[in-house]
Amino acid sequence: GGRIRQLEEEVLKLRAELGEINRLNAELQKKNDSLESTFKRNPEIAFYQTVADPDLPSELPRAVAYVSPNFQTLTGIPNTLDPEVWVACVHPDDIDKIIKGNQKAIKTGLFDEVFRIFHGERNEWRWFKVTSADTEETEGTVKVFNGVILDVTELKRAEHLMLEYQRQLQALNQNQ
Repeated sequence: GGRIRQLEEEVLKLRAELGEINRLNAELQKKNDSLESTFKRNPEIAFYQTVADPDLPSELPRAVAYVSPNFQTLTGIPNTLDPEVWVACVHPDDIDKIIKGNQKAIKTGLFDEVFRIFHGERNEWRWFKVTSADTEETEGTVKVFNGVILDVTELKRAEHLMLEYQRQLQALNQNQ
């Protein structure tokens, strides 16, 4: 009789734990649905999570743990969980900036850069502002970064036009 009662108590505990797991899963799904809705309403911005381990000898970005569903559409980066693919899509003139930004982020916990990524579907270079910060999930030397990527191509085009107009105005003033 004692062994059966012990097993029955263990079954009751397991059922209670399973009920808690199911409740937490439902709560997580609700939050996930809310995030999915946010991504769909804001197609010009995407979210990502990376992991950095400064003990690993690499100049590349950290391991990619998560990207929002709209990340590939926004950036044009295929295979969005491979950091080497990310780097391969970055404009050659911006690679050093990315490497230095990643090295700085390992030390400071912050990454904040503007650079170009080739968007294969659009067949053009697009400008992106990428910002991330390490989180409380950071353990020891391994850091978890949550980040945002925003397409700023139109802003860069407007800046370029403004600079061109300023040059033209200066040329006109010098000719008078």
